[in-house]
Amino acid sequence: MTRWKKIWSWTATGFFLLGVFFLVALRWWNMFGQSGFGAHCRWTGGCKSFYCLRHELRDGVQVKSRGYCTKGCSSDASCASAGLSCVKPGGGAKSDLPPFGKPSKLCMRVIASAPPVTSATPAAPATPATPGAPGSGPSAPALP
Repeated sequence: MTRWKKIWSWTATGFFLLGVFFLVALRWWNMFGQSGFGAHCRWTGGCKSFYCLRHELRDGVQVKSRGYCTKGCSSDASCASAGLSCVKPGGGAKSDLPPFGKPSKLCMRVIASAPPVTSATPAAPATPATPGAPGSGPSAPALP
């Protein structure tokens, strides 16, 4: 065997082993590396559905939020397992999705605003604490 044949043989073997390692790593990533529906994500490749949404619906307006894996839907029932609602994505949410094959509706977090605080019930007046009374805080030990 000539010297160049030996070099070519080692190089081909190395590329073959590198390819096998790459395919095994890709398969492992597909099985265990991607997050499921409703889980946290940073990029679209981190979700099994390849939809990593970084928007949520707050008071009827889509606002930026922490990324989470989502999927296309047709009704709220298909989103209920992750506590999401089926809504039509707006401009900001559409930009999070891949350029082709965007679903017409997808599961999205819907955050309701806190109810407004009303002053219908007046606050109780503050009463001064009695020294030595239970709940009035630490007290000094009695002197002999």
